[in-house]
Amino acid sequence: MDNISVSMAKARIEVQGQTYALVERHRPAKADDSRVYRGYNSFLRIGPASTIAANLAAHSRLEKAGFPVPRIIGTGDIGDERYFIEESLGEKTYRLQFADEVAQSGEISEKSFKEFLDVMRKYLIAQAKSSVSRDAQMFVELAHIDRLRAEFPEIASAIATKSAEHLSALSVFPFVLSHGDLSPNNLFSKGVIDLEDSLPAPFGYDAVCALTTTDWYPGDVPFEFDVTPYHFTAAQKERYLAMCDEIAEAHGLPKISTHVDDFNFFRAVWLTEGMAEWPKTQKYRHDRFVREWLK
Repeated sequence: MDNISVSMAKARIEVQGQTYALVERHRPAKADDSRVYRGYNSFLRIGPASTIAANLAAHSRLEKAGFPVPRIIGTGDIGDERYFIEESLGEKTYRLQFADEVAQSGEISEKSFKEFLDVMRKYLIAQAKSSVSRDAQMFVELAHIDRLRAEFPEIASAIATKSAEHLSALSVFPFVLSHGDLSPNNLFSKGVIDLEDSLPAPFGYDAVCALTTTDWYPGDVPFEFDVTPYHFTAAQKERYLAMCDEIAEAHGLPKISTHVDDFNFFRAVWLTEGMAEWPKTQKYRHDRFVREWLK
């Protein structure tokens, strides 16, 4: 048994002499969720044994496929839960780095943006080579379509109709190993973290998520949690999508830029569902979803 102590509030966990502090999450917790703790140069993820096993399996698949993911440096048990420790990929996620730069100078620096392009290039090249069996139903399920329909039955039929339309448009892309919740919040210059939502998805879904997630955190909306906003300039968005198209075309795939709206529909669903714990956020996202996607 590891040398482990857990505080009463579980805000901190000590494993083999290192203290890990709980990282706040901005999604509602579920019974089978894992929890993430930050330590010095490493992160600890702990939760039900089955959940951790699934996380590790997803991590292993991505690692073997050549994705830039952190190295697993330890595993173990705490009571009836299991954990693993992964190396830190840097001091700040790109979300924090971008937000700092926008606050200081009004825009993301060229240096940071080029680094972001470089890590996304590595990620997308690995992803383009990771073709998996097409499972449209699993993608729809993991994009939380049915959950959003259950939350808002008055628009359930419209959601189903739009989902089918956008999924049909994306049938030109192969399904690949995907992160499922990719954004600058889990990207560093050395790679990507937070793989627990990984899923089979059409190539391009992660690429668009990484570009557009910030649009759902505008600075003038009073969210219940503190998220410092950042934004990409129009020129940066154009360069990013040009890079994505270059990689897609090099692998014989359609341009991602022509299907941004189709990918964005599923990202919008994922970000709108499950916000009841934060009613201001839920209202903003629900109203926006209806306005922009159910026309």
